[in-house]
Amino acid sequence: MAQTTLIRPDPWEGASVSIRHADLYPCPPGWRIDPLVVEYGGLFYIWKGHGWVEQDGHRLDAAPGDLFFSRAGIRFSAGHDPKRPVSVLSTSFTLRVHGNTDPLRRLNLPQRLRIPPDRRAAFARAFMDLASAVHDETPLGPLAARGQLLVLLAETLRLLESLPAACRGGALTMLTGEETRLAAVLEHIDRHLAEPLELADLARVAHL
Repeated sequence: MAQTTLIRPDPWEGASVSIRHADLYPCPPGWRIDPLVVEYGGLFYIWKGHGWVEQDGHRLDAAPGDLFFSRAGIRFSAGHDPKRPVSVLSTSFTLRVHGNTDPLRRLNLPQRLRIPPDRRAAFARAFMDLASAVHDETPLGPLAARGQLLVLLAETLRLLESLPAACRGGALTMLTGEETRLAAVLEHIDRHLAEPLELADLARVAHL
């Protein structure tokens, strides 16, 4: 009898990305972002200068090598020292996987990740490659930009896994709601395709 090979579930299957912006922004001395509710997920990387970022009332200082995560629905503001104005690499985007869910919603992300000096060049290069692809006006530009954003996100999550807790500041806790419930149910189904699926089990996974 042939042995059945179990296929490892792919949590990123069907991933699709919509990029709102991605660029390097040299900020003038008077620059600041007044409090606003973020509409998209995003990454905000301090290239030069010193300042601060505040999310949902929690303010953290910002220095070169600091990467800030943002998430749709949170309140965000930022500013800097006019004598040491910041230059930032910034992108905002919408990411969806199977079931139209946002996989980043279910992650306990820090507000700030301090990237060590020996890892900054590679990370900034991936960010700059994304910005370059976003500004590519050829027909292949949007495709390259989507691919590069996924590369940047993969590198970001690798850094998050590999760096110690001392490099993390603040917390963007996992968001609850119908979207995350559905994602958990779909993940359970993917992991148990070869077994009977009972409605009571799915309800338990969704906490219903």
